[in-house]
Amino acid sequence: QDPAGQDTKFVPWVSKILDVFAPIDPNGPPLPDLPPPTLNLSYNTPLQDAHEPPKNDIDQRLLARSLFLRERDSGEEDAYVMATVQSNERVVRAGVNTSEVRVIRVAVDEGVKYEAGDVLYLLPDQPSSRVHSLCRRLGVSRNTNVTFSRANTSHEWNPRTVGLMDLIQSTLDVNSASAGRWFIELMAYYATTTREADKLKYFCSREGSEELYEYNKREKRTVLELLSEFPSVHLPLERFLESCPVLMPRAFSIACSPHTKIQTSDKPNPALPHSRKTIEICAKVVRSVTPWGRHREGLCTGWLRNVSVGTRVAVRVEKGKFKIPPNEQKPLILVGPGTGFAPVKSLVEDRIANAKATGEWPPAPMAIFFGCRHRDKDYIYREEMEMWENNGVFTRGGGIFRAFSRDQREKRYVTDEIERQGALLWDMLEKGASIYVSGSAKSMPDDVFRSFRNVIATHGKKSLLEASRLLLSLEQKGRYVSETW
Repeated sequence: QDPAGQDTKFVPWVSKILDVFAPIDPNGPPLPDLPPPTLNLSYNTPLQDAHEPPKNDIDQRLLARSLFLRERDSGEEDAYVMATVQSNERVVRAGVNTSEVRVIRVAVDEGVKYEAGDVLYLLPDQPSSRVHSLCRRLGVSRNTNVTFSRANTSHEWNPRTVGLMDLIQSTLDVNSASAGRWFIELMAYYATTTREADKLKYFCSREGSEELYEYNKREKRTVLELLSEFPSVHLPLERFLESCPVLMPRAFSIACSPHTKIQTSDKPNPALPHSRKTIEICAKVVRSVTPWGRHREGLCTGWLRNVSVGTRVAVRVEKGKFKIPPNEQKPLILVGPGTGFAPVKSLVEDRIANAKATGEWPPAPMAIFFGCRHRDKDYIYREEMEMWENNGVFTRGGGIFRAFSRDQREKRYVTDEIERQGALLWDMLEKGASIYVSGSAKSMPDDVFRSFRNVIATHGKKSLLEASRLLLSLEQKGRYVSETW
């Protein structure tokens, strides 16, 4: 659970073990030689392609990723399908201190199955300019073809040949992930100046572990930045490929029900397929400032901000934590501030669609809690919420309870609204309601838990301890579900 990973605990522990054996052998055990590469590698640059930019072919990139991860034995199961961007809209007003939130819709083949509450994994695209810079830093042409196979194995593996640009752009995270300790150890081994080698070795020592965390992890230094700041390091390509962090897909809660027909505001594009299924996600562009004042933008959300309609992207669907109870007549309590409203929207749309399909309209009671800073700036999915209210979705009980934290002098959050609606919520819980909470993983989940605990204690006439135990019991039964990020 350490924010710096296992290294800050493991390295000091190993050092202490060695200290124990020091009286037996003051010199300590001999340092191991650098292990041989885990990949057999050869590469060449076709003469006719030496000065031509590589083709930007996502199918080739996915093939390179699949082949390489198998040889590197990364453990990731790649099962991506191709999707086409249908629309990409900013849904909040631009302004000072206002986050940029976008709703992106992609078309997938009808054979792709998903349910309300599922998660869409999206493989981001890395800027070609950064990959070009990395190739220059490694001293290889961006048009290089690499042939690789796994080394030191009893299994027979056929050598694979892929384009280096395709491989790096789809598989190795050079633009957002911080390097691990093994990568830095390799840099120390291949540094050609004493000053840089000593600094890198210090980072990998017990004494330097905290400084490494501050310099690398907390500052969010990328692999490309790390290599640029130690110019004497000449890392062989095979060592780079075996130790660079793998580019991981990013997860987004699906914001629609498979039973809902989605209308896009964009004009129909004749180049896009029409007989396909639409999946919607809602993403906030991640921006941050590091302790040293560096401005960062999320790799995936920064890319999504500019992705154009018609772009083909690699996605896969996985099960999320949210799943509507089989009994459609049980009440639902849904808490989704900010972009956490995305999975809430999918659950509500699914319940509405099922109620219409079975003739059991209106649907069972639902209490929905949404929050953001300003009603007129970052109130996402406003039209959908007002449509539900106007169409009688809450005729049997419940409703939508909104909290705009900055629209009045005293800040107001969804937790305040939860406690204001305590009598309603306790009545719904007694009737078998399930609670779903989604959104930021910082303080919101704990604050919401405490608010429900207070509701149960006040309206259920229980002690705070009894109320907490009741919520934990609901959690064990799948009636209190939290999905946060």
